[in-house]
Amino acid sequence: MKRRGSNLRYHEILGLPVRVVSSIDPGIEGVEGMVVNETMKTIEIRVGGREVVTFKSGTRYRFKIPETGEVVDIDGDMLLGRPEDRVRMVLKKR
Repeated sequence: MKRRGSNLRYHEILGLPVRVVSSIDPGIEGVEGMVVNETMKTIEIRVGGREVVTFKSGTRYRFKIPETGEVVDIDGDMLLGRPEDRVRMVLKKR
């Protein structure tokens, strides 16, 4: 399955350009960079020469999909859980 806006929450997000659209932590709103790490509850974004860790819960992200040029907003709550489990969900659906 190709990575698209409609199925991005089931795919790997490492390496994607991302922007924090809104968050319960106002200090990270507007942070823009590349996803460099993801855990069960956090996404780490490289901004310039530093990394910013954001909690998925309560945060809305805007991802750009390089393959299609699509821009999609996703609530971090939809990304909660271990990344490897989220990717496996696609296989279970088939």
